[in-house]
Amino acid sequence: MAPFSAVRRRRLGRPRTTDLREVMNAILYIATTGCQWVQLPKDLPPYSTVQRYFYDWRDS
Repeated sequence: MAPFSAVRRRRLGRPRTTDLREVMNAILYIATTGCQWVQLPKDLPPYSTVQRYFYDWRDS
């Protein structure tokens, strides 16, 4: 897995409001528990945000 600093940052658009560490924690939570995206605990970022980052990282 590439370090977070190696992820290409977009300069256009809205500033990021979600911490990437929390996104990674949510992805690891899904991987270890096998839960569905919509079953993420409320203390993690929204599932749609986590899912978008996961698919972006997978496809890059």
